Amino acid sequence: MKMPDKETCPIFDINVHLGCWHNQRLPYTSPLQLQKKLNSLGIRKAFVSSNQAIFYSDPEPGNLELLNKVKRYPLFVPVPVFNPNIPNSEEILRKYSKLKIKIIKLFPSFHNYSLNSEKIKSVLKFCLLEGFIILIQMRMEDERLQHPTLKTNPLDIDKILEIAEMYPSLPIICLSGYFNECVRLAQNSSNIYLDISFAERLDTIKALLDVIPLSRIVFGSHTPFFYPESALLKVESSEIPLCWKEHILYKNIETLMEER
Repeated sequence: MKMPDKETCPIFDINVHLGCWHNQRLPYTSPLQLQKKLNSLGIRKAFVSSNQAIFYSDPEPGNLELLNKVKRYPLFVPVPVFNPNIPNSEEILRKYSKLKIKIIKLFPSFHNYSLNSEKIKSVLKFCLLEGFIILIQMRMEDERLQHPTLKTNPLDIDKILEIAEMYPSLPIICLSGYFNECVRLAQNSSNIYLDISFAERLDTIKALLDVIPLSRIVFGSHTPFFYPESALLKVESSEIPLCWKEHILYKNIETLMEER
């Protein structure tokens, strides 16, 4: 069991967060700490979003704060938290497009909207036309560990599949899905991709590849909620060819980004 050479195989992590959390003390809460940790493991690009922005009624102040914090750190690709409920949501999307930010992250459970609402359909139509990639954060914590006064419901898989079918050319990356959720999403859509952070089986990667295509699996660690070594170990310990590991570690994400 081996990993591809770090010099020739940069790791891209699609599921990284920065900032404090309300009910636990997280490690690596500064950009410098987070960059040092991820770089030490061979991670060369981290798609990072703001924990604080999730809880703002308008996430934009948190997104701008994140942009200012990480602009000196080449590791990070900032991913805005997007809430379609705010009145100027389409204006914000146009601003991102002009800034060449073509990726946003949705938190339906935190922002209290349905993925088949008219607002989100309008957002997805714009994103399709402008070449965006959509990230959907399925959960931030295992539901059993949530603070009793701040519980969020799991996302409805049927609604994710519905929007994927409605916009088949729009890449949708679902983050932090459990193993069975990942399998169902990938088997019933052609444009949904899954990260590996919450998926757990004996030889998780091989178990996923037994039932879904290699091209639909991307590397995501859910750092700092999880230690990034956990996701890397899933890849390292898997009994699959090295070239397949390269696709999961960076090539699949790189291809998606290049196509946009």
